[in-house]
Amino acid sequence: NIFLQKGVGRIIRSRLKRWGIDLNDQRKNQRLAASLDVATIDLSSASDTICSVLVRELLPLDWWLLLDDLRSKNTKMPDGHWVRLNKFSSMGNGYTFELETTIFYAICLAVCELDEWSTDQVSTFGDDMIVPVGSAPAVIEALESLGFTVNRDKSFWNGPFRESCGKHYFLGVEVTPFYLRDKSDTVEATIRNHNRIYRWVIRILGYKPDWLVRLLAPYRKAIAGLLSQKLKGKPYAIPQIPDNLEDDRGLLTPRENLCVPYDHNHGFECTVWIPRAKY
Repeated sequence: NIFLQKGVGRIIRSRLKRWGIDLNDQRKNQRLAASLDVATIDLSSASDTICSVLVRELLPLDWWLLLDDLRSKNTKMPDGHWVRLNKFSSMGNGYTFELETTIFYAICLAVCELDEWSTDQVSTFGDDMIVPVGSAPAVIEALESLGFTVNRDKSFWNGPFRESCGKHYFLGVEVTPFYLRDKSDTVEATIRNHNRIYRWVIRILGYKPDWLVRLLAPYRKAIAGLLSQKLKGKPYAIPQIPDNLEDDRGLLTPRENLCVPYDHNHGFECTVWIPRAKY
């Protein structure tokens, strides 16, 4: 069933692209959030509060019949009895993200068109919504009237702060912090953590300080230890890539610190780390 659900989700994704909504790319939301002319709205438990009646009322009949046929309508409890679900998408539904994006985009568009706000600044990515700042109260009222709960701690339409799709802005300047979600106990995690700090320092300062490489020297020492352990003492080179790349296959390194160019196009020959799946 998940195979069919994912297939329907891909069709919805392709249809949304016609309206400028690309669910494979968060950059539109991130770019729009840099302006104080927009409001960024987030919901609590968005997919869990999409009720079946709402989907039936909003969707064309053929789409409703298809999606309803593919969803899980009942849940078996630990004691063995079955409970009928009123929420449309249970956990693991393969088209939930696409469906909720479509519903929230339609709601935001409808409110803005009704109140004659420009729709150029309307965008949704899941339950991450962006609308013109003046339309925010009406959009929130519409969402709440349809059974959704606006997360007011993560929604912003007053003041200097905005946040959408992981990007944070203060007075239009990006202030997104870096997150160290993983211990630096594997090669992959150590590279990611090193690069997150590297990029954050440059973004916050607006330039690349001379002391940045020295600051992150412990990560290079840790990488050396991990590689020696992983490769059982075999010869190796530290994986490192030019620091203008959005990549985490090597430690970000100033171009001048890399090996000499190997062609006339200013290319560099680099050692990268590519994990290989075990079967």
